[in-house]
Amino acid sequence: MLPQFKEITLQNGLKVITAVDSNSPSFTLLFSVLAGSRFEEEGKEGTAHYLEHLAFKGSSKYPTQLDVAQEVEGFGGEWNAYTGEETIGYYIRAASSNFDKAFEVLEDIVFHPKLEEKEIDNERGVILEEYKLYHDDPKSWVDIKSEELLFAGHQLGENIVGQPETIAKLVRQDFLDYRAK
Repeated sequence: MLPQFKEITLQNGLKVITAVDSNSPSFTLLFSVLAGSRFEEEGKEGTAHYLEHLAFKGSSKYPTQLDVAQEVEGFGGEWNAYTGEETIGYYIRAASSNFDKAFEVLEDIVFHPKLEEKEIDNERGVILEEYKLYHDDPKSWVDIKSEELLFAGHQLGENIVGQPETIAKLVRQDFLDYRAK
């Protein structure tokens, strides 16, 4: 039997969508934020994707990436994130008994990231390598070029990862401004 989807809107406007499958011993908890690459300012392309990376680098309750990893992997969870044109998603998959702990971790990294200068600088190299990786893969390269051509002159035509020159210029205040917006 397929799970039944239910949507509720909390008083603060947050939408919660659930799909319960009582036969499943596990869950996937996804925080999907309306903050993808199409909402970036010109000259700041790659901000959303970079911010996605930085969330896992430390937060108020989990000060370092190691703390986040030890917490999630300590209860057997799998964690990751993605950036699209319209959303940034952060998720944890784990055994159902760990739902509350997974929620605590995701809430903290999404809403209370530290965004430390040191981590911003360290992650810059990782993102530049990811940029190269996508440009070295023929399928990814065709996808990137297709979007550039289809949406020329529009934010949707920009590479989600950004360009090396924009990635190199992003500073902490850019991420704070993007989050505030």
